[in-house]
Amino acid sequence: MLDLILSSDPDLVSNVEVISELGNSDHNMVSFDIRFGCVSYRKNRLLRNYKCGDYKSMRAILTSVDWDKFMDGSVDDCRERFRDFLFNLTEQYVLLKETRSSKLASKPVDD
Repeated sequence: MLDLILSSDPDLVSNVEVISELGNSDHNMVSFDIRFGCVSYRKNRLLRNYKCGDYKSMRAILTSVDWDKFMDGSVDDCRERFRDFLFNLTEQYVLLKETRSSKLASKPVDD
């Protein structure tokens, strides 16, 4: 019979105890505690502020494009060209803003 608890960190598992057989099986129930805690931290990130984008300028540029000429070529080439074009428009007309977020990270609890 082989009943195991696997952990990459031996300090995460404690109070291991074989408590009883599991029904008619040749396995036993194993009781154990997992030790962990949470620590919070703040992380500043830069994100696009789509709420305040200059969509009027973007619309004017999109309207002025000769789409027949722009979409000349293979499907993959057109898709890549269109993706790059929209990416560049977004970089130019949707400014970045700094955001702060709270995160929780799990870590082993120190005794």
